[in-house]
Formats: sequence, C-alpha cells, structure tokens
Amino acid sequence: EAGVRVVKLSGTSAAIRPDGPDACRQHWEVEEQLRGCGLPHVVLRPNAFMQPLLRAMIAGARETGTIFNPIGDAGLSMIDCADIGDVAAEVLTSPSFDGQTLTLTGPSAPTYAELGNLISRHWKIPVQVVDTTPQQAGEAVLARGGSPWSAEHLVEMFTLFRDHQSEYVTEDVRRVIGRPAR
Repeated sequence: EAGVRVVKLSGTSAAIRPDGPDACRQHWEVEEQLRGCGLPHVVLRPNAFMQPLLRAMIAGARETGTIFNPIGDAGLSMIDCADIGDVAAEVLTSPSFDGQTLTLTGPSAPTYAELGNLISRHWKIPVQVVDTTPQQAGEAVLARGGSPWSAEHLVEMFTLFRDHQSEYVTEDVRRVIGRPAR
C-alpha cells in the first residue's frame, strides 16, 4: 500500500536452489517468499564479486608471489561491484524489471591461471598459481581465525566453481543499463 518495491541482492544463480549450499539455500527461501508476497520486486543474482576476489589474489601475489587456486581449470564470470550498483540503481528507480530475476556477470569467465597472468603483467611481479582444493581453502580460513561457517561456505562455493557451474556469462547488465559489463 505504501508503494514499496524490493530489490533483493542474492547469490550466484548456479547455487540458488532448495538443495544448494547453506547460504544459497537461504537466498532461495527469501526469493520464494518474495514471489509469494505480492510486493513488486526484482532479484539480482551477481555471480561472483570481482573486487574482493582480485584483492585477495593481488595481496597473495604481492606478499608471496603465489595465488592459490581452489577451482582448477574452471572459469569464473566475476562481476564488477560498480556494475551491480549501477543495475541496482536502475531497477530501484524503474518498475520495468519488476518480477524478474537478473543474473549479473562480467563479460567473460577467466580461470585463475589467466587471472594470475594478468596480475603478473599489471603489477610486474612473478606470480605462481598453485592448485589447491576447496577443503584446503576452508582450512586456511580457519587457520586465519575465520569462523567455521565462513570456512564451510567457502568450501561449498569453491566446490561449485570447481565443478564449472559458474562459468556462464549473461547480457543482463547490458539489458538493464544499456552498456556491457566492465
């Protein structure tokens, strides 16, 4: 009655399902509630946030010359956080996309090896990409004092990525804001 519209920031589309990883299953439950409540809404599903991932990779490369790769040869279609903000601003101010779920990705799905090469060239430092497992990534979170929930969530997501489930690229950014994703 108050004219409220909801824009729900969710998670990677590949995992938003009733049997998905814990956090993704919770996103699915909220999305289901939104669909049934009658409020105008849009769901945004960014695949993977580019800045936090690259920031961690760059920090590791600068400190040790190493990037640990828990996703094998899989690609990951990261999305620039500024693109998420631009899309959110548009759908908040226009009812054109109400009722839709928008899957937000960058323009490609680079592998960790490709990202390591880019970081090496840009920062002019040698970078070695070392294969690890999702479980080792979770253990590293715990070793740094992270919570068991954070470690398990990371393991679940890296396992999903390693299984090539987040390599898809969409045109939803372009469709909403009229330009390609960064």
